[in-house]
Amino acid sequence: MPERDDNPTVVLVLGAGGQVGQAFHAGVLGALEEATGWDPRRASLVIGTSAGSIAGAMLRAGFSAGDLAARATGRPLSAQGAALAGRVGLRRPTTPSRPAAGSPRRVASVERLARAWTAPWAVRPGSIAAAMMPEGRVPLEPLLAPMRALYDGGWPARPLWTVAVDLDRGDRVVFGRSGSPDAPVAEAVAASCAIPAFFSPVIIGGRRYVDGGVHSTTNADLASTVPAVDDGRGARPVLVVVSAPMSIAPNVRSSRFDLAVRRVVAARLAREAAALRRKGIDVVAFQPASAELDVMAGNALDSSKMPAVCTVSHDAVLRRLARDDQRRRVAVLR
Repeated sequence: MPERDDNPTVVLVLGAGGQVGQAFHAGVLGALEEATGWDPRRASLVIGTSAGSIAGAMLRAGFSAGDLAARATGRPLSAQGAALAGRVGLRRPTTPSRPAAGSPRRVASVERLARAWTAPWAVRPGSIAAAMMPEGRVPLEPLLAPMRALYDGGWPARPLWTVAVDLDRGDRVVFGRSGSPDAPVAEAVAASCAIPAFFSPVIIGGRRYVDGGVHSTTNADLASTVPAVDDGRGARPVLVVVSAPMSIAPNVRSSRFDLAVRRVVAARLAREAAALRRKGIDVVAFQPASAELDVMAGNALDSSKMPAVCTVSHDAVLRRLARDDQRRRVAVLR
């Protein structure tokens, strides 16, 4: 791991997006490091949702941005990355198999639907949708095993927050944050990745958890305060860097129906970013534009897309950061 560097205070937010999202994160972070010299492992706080929780946990375990890109494209890892991967049996991401057809499944959470009926003013649409879908059946054990080996000594010293949603209560839960339920890193990451109706919910402390993207695909609003590592005093970040694979860049003009969900995600991220800026915190968001969207289209869990997604997102970020106005926005990283 790189040496500690808590000045400046930078928060890294890594959003949801499946295998394709992991590749997008790898491309964005690799280009950021190439253009600015900033090692994302030095982030004062990493907030990961779903695919972002995997990338964040890997960064905190010692994998570099270059290692994430190598894993996405099939290139050799660095010596440190190869040693880590070999020790824990971490392999390249693969496309998860869909469950075999079986008997009809009931809704995932009758309890959540009942709670919504008694308190409709507190309902978030995502949590209701997750509760109404059939419960997922694909196990997350292939993810859990290497994560358990990476974090057999507990949570990393530098703050890592992984976001999940309590399936039966509808509440957002931030594992790794003070006051949140205790959980091993591996289970917290798996919970953050448990896509409703596909992956099985992850049980932690008797509660069932599903993908944090049910609440928000980025959860960037959590970045307003960075927990202190040593002295117990929090700090306000000077910059929040967001990688948002499920969003869409504001300059994309298209009437394609499949982009409608991305525009909803982008609007949510814009509100989260605006709230941070009102507190004096700068936000730089990396969202797919036309070139990235062309290779990201389709199944987000399709690992065969990862090399192309990583490459095109890397190149797009390098082009963006070649502009003077954009270089100034990330100057603090230098």
